[in-house]
Amino acid sequence: MVLLEERLPRQRALIGVQPASFAWGNTLTPAVAAATPRMVEIAERKLAARGHG
Repeated sequence: MVLLEERLPRQRALIGVQPASFAWGNTLTPAVAAATPRMVEIAERKLAARGHG
């Protein structure tokens, strides 16, 4: 986004999950997989509140 618009957005949000491990893997851990729907919900709500979506 910064490269396309050559500026940072005025508002940003960081949505994440605290990892239990930093080990490499090919799939999400069960804890991260379980947290993903909630993170998506939060992101959708924040976007809607800003008039997107």
